[in-house]
Amino acid sequence: MLIPRFGRSCVCLHLIFAGLTFAAGVTFSPSTLPFGNQVQGVPSVAKKVTLTNGLAKSITIISITNSLADYTETNTCPISPSTLAAGAACTISVTFTPTALGSRSDTLHVNDSATGSPQNLSLTGTGVVVVAATPTSLPFADRVVATKSLAKTVTVINNKATPVTIFSVTSSLSDYATTTTCPLSPNTLASGATCTVSVLFTPAVAGARNGILTISNNSGVTPTVALTGNGILPATANPAALVFAGQPLGTSSAAQTGTLTNNQTGALKITNVSSNSTEFPVANTCPLSPSLLGAGASCTASVTFSPKGTGNRTGTLSFADLATNTPQTVALSGTGNPAALVSIAVTPGNLSVVAGLTKQFTATGTYTDSSTQNLTGAATWTSSATGVAVISGSGLATGTAQGASTITAASGSVSGSTTLSVTPAMLVSIAITPPNPSFARGTSQPLTATGTYTDGSTLNITASVAWSTANAGIATISSSGLASSVAPGSTTANTTSGSVSGSTNLTVTAAALVSIAVTPAIPTVPLGLLQQFTATGTYIDGSTQDITAAVTWYSSQTAVATISQGLATSMGVGSATVSAAMGAVSGSTTLTVAATTLVSIAISPTAPSIASGTRQQFTALGTFSDGSTQDVTAMANWTSDALGVATIATIAASELATSASIGSARITATVGTVSGSTALTVTAAQLVSITVTPPASTVAAG
Repeated sequence: MLIPRFGRSCVCLHLIFAGLTFAAGVTFSPSTLPFGNQVQGVPSVAKKVTLTNGLAKSITIISITNSLADYTETNTCPISPSTLAAGAACTISVTFTPTALGSRSDTLHVNDSATGSPQNLSLTGTGVVVVAATPTSLPFADRVVATKSLAKTVTVINNKATPVTIFSVTSSLSDYATTTTCPLSPNTLASGATCTVSVLFTPAVAGARNGILTISNNSGVTPTVALTGNGILPATANPAALVFAGQPLGTSSAAQTGTLTNNQTGALKITNVSSNSTEFPVANTCPLSPSLLGAGASCTASVTFSPKGTGNRTGTLSFADLATNTPQTVALSGTGNPAALVSIAVTPGNLSVVAGLTKQFTATGTYTDSSTQNLTGAATWTSSATGVAVISGSGLATGTAQGASTITAASGSVSGSTTLSVTPAMLVSIAITPPNPSFARGTSQPLTATGTYTDGSTLNITASVAWSTANAGIATISSSGLASSVAPGSTTANTTSGSVSGSTNLTVTAAALVSIAVTPAIPTVPLGLLQQFTATGTYIDGSTQDITAAVTWYSSQTAVATISQGLATSMGVGSATVSAAMGAVSGSTTLTVAATTLVSIAISPTAPSIASGTRQQFTALGTFSDGSTQDVTAMANWTSDALGVATIATIAASELATSASIGSARITATVGTVSGSTALTVTAAQLVSITVTPPASTVAAG
């Protein structure tokens, strides 16, 4: 925009040039174009608007547009590159042809070079049908069968530019009666004129009664009005059904209500309100004959559900009246659920148990139908003080320590409990240790008494029990549990505490071993030979005994010699300590293994002869490399080359040859690789005695 050189204050003033006056801006006259109602698809009469350039200069109009196809325009305005001179005006003509029903608003835009472009003009109009009926639906309130409603009105309008001929006004259902002010053929309804149709609803039967009001005419459009209503009986029961949720056996549900409504204009006589099932008891508030239920009034019956079986349960609530002679009914249904658990009794109640012992509890459930059931194995068991008592899933409680605990059995949200008192643990057995001791005459044996209690704990009760022996001539026992030997033999040691006792066997042996002598003392044996040792025990009473087989033998140097049952085997040159031990008592000596070797063995007697059936003892004497000799009888391996003539074996620690038949046998003694032998001759058996039988006989002369 150009600002005149007269100054900024002149922009808002009328400008005078060559005797003309100009108003600021580009304007429309009129400022809006309202078309009102227009039949859909039919063009309206054109309406004009003047566009004035009120500026002091010419403007360029670029375009004139609108959005909806419903509006079309023509104009006398100069379009770019032409201009509209200052103070000049042009005309725009607009025609409205609605493409749809209802409001069809639009805006005409003039795009130009003036400030504030585009210039906007409001276009309004409504698309209507040629002939319309309003409202398009008539809903009627529920109506008692065969009674007439108040009239409702439909307005018919001719939106056409020419008169319309109405042929008929009809209802599709006889329940709806019509009267009309509309001119029927051959008469016509003038353009823009209206008329009315009055509709009355008289339901013929109960239920939905829906129809169509149709206005037939020559406009090409047939208006219709939906007619809706329900026919109802003089009396109705609502709701149609009462549905009860699942209800445990033995219980009653909350009440639900069935309502009887008197739909007629006069009073209603009710003769009976009842249920056909004892599972649905009824509490009635309806007035019964001769009392009456007033016109339009309602009354109720309360129904509860008390199932007597499980699964689906059904019944019917009936309102019997004299108006219809047909009971009005409400369907009744519900589900009977299994009886619900209401309480749990834990028995026995308030028990007492010794610590370590058990008590069995029983959980008995009582249900809504008064039945009972043993829930011991199914309930969840808990103890309020597990340090006092614990309880298993089967209801078996075990006392753990002195005190009290609440024992609870629960199933879901239902529980029951009782109190269990736990008393101190009781002594149940006494064990004497060491068990079955054996001790030598002249010695003592301390005994310990250990008590085991009901809770599994143990305690040394040696000093608090009473001690005794069955035979004081063998052993006696003190109050502190010290058993003293009297004479060899066996007896029983007894201990008692109240009614609990314990016992063990006492064996008093001979006098106790005090020392062991190992012989021979400090022997020397050639390498590769054996050495037999003997262990002699000396006892506390001064007696001695060969205990070679009873002691445990040891060698301090097994590389020099090993020993078993007192027989030492030389393994290498040197010295080893040979020990014999029994319990805490031991004795020892030194065995020396010399480097000398066995070179020959001489057997004696030499070449003996024995009668068949007799024996011959042999010995073997070994000669060593240093010229020394040693009896090797015990360590030699003895053989006979003629076992049919004689055999040889160790009998009573001696090597004895036993004759078997007449002949000769060579007897050989072998130690390692060295051996010696001699001949043994077995002769015929020799007469050693004669027995005359019968002995001392008497015979008669001759």
